[in-house]
Amino acid sequence: MNLQRTILATFVAATFSLSLTAAEIEIPSLTPLGKDLTAKVATEPGERVAWLADAGSTVIKCGDGRAHVWATPGTHEIKAIVVPVGDADPIILSATYSVGDAPPTPPVVVKTLAELAGDKAAILVEIVADGRGGLDQFQTVAQLQKYFTVAYDMVNIPQTHPAAIEIKKRIDSAGSGSLADAKVRQSIEAALAKIASDLGQVPPGPTPPPITEGKRLVVVIHEVDDQSSAFANLKVSTVNNSAAAKYFRDKGHTVQFLEEEQKGADGQPYPLVEQLKALNVGVPAIFVLDPATKAVIYKQKLEPGVTADNLVEYTKRGGG
Repeated sequence: MNLQRTILATFVAATFSLSLTAAEIEIPSLTPLGKDLTAKVATEPGERVAWLADAGSTVIKCGDGRAHVWATPGTHEIKAIVVPVGDADPIILSATYSVGDAPPTPPVVVKTLAELAGDKAAILVEIVADGRGGLDQFQTVAQLQKYFTVAYDMVNIPQTHPAAIEIKKRIDSAGSGSLADAKVRQSIEAALAKIASDLGQVPPGPTPPPITEGKRLVVVIHEVDDQSSAFANLKVSTVNNSAAAKYFRDKGHTVQFLEEEQKGADGQPYPLVEQLKALNVGVPAIFVLDPATKAVIYKQKLEPGVTADNLVEYTKRGGG
């Protein structure tokens, strides 16, 4: 019983002694630049202290568990190694402190998509609406992204425009792969809806001027190797002695029939066809363009049974 009491007393004494030994480094958490700075640890007689400084600081031991500290502005870490008397293991202490007033953290300004769009908001609303409306025309998310790329190019919005970058990021985050995957499609649809909403309601601008009449480039994009008699009659009716052919000749319009997989002389996809297909009107379709700038003035999906007279009507809607 006395032995147990002796062991217990020894244990308590040792624990109490350790609790009195340096428990932490005393150093101000923030010291103005140029003011004296001292670190200190509480020690027992016979204990030794070694100091370690981090990059940008210097520590000089000055006795009695104290050290003078010099440090550059910013946050630093200081360490003290307390070596007890006897065979006890050294005790490693650490503390952080700062020198100089910390510079104010600039506020993070988060702009809305409408703010990023700026004066491009109106055309972006139209591009996103066309993408949503023609989502069935895309097989993959990559094709949808290509549509946005081509659409931006046609209206002179650079790919580096902040709103274009944000829209691409949102679509990439929403999903990837095949749009036949119900989950991917649902996620993409939700992302496009949110993009349209975040672009905001664009206030109506001034009434656009009427389309100036003039010569037009009329492009009909059709399926590959369409050999139907109806399509053959449509092509012939634009160049023979019909009223439609006479209209195109008299107005100086150029009519082109191009396959949806049309290739150029270099064997590569025909750029104009690729640009028009990216608008997702469908095939077959008619596009009425300014022959000089290739800007699309009017576009229309062609229904079965379309005639040359219908092409004349659509061309007139485009100022032809």
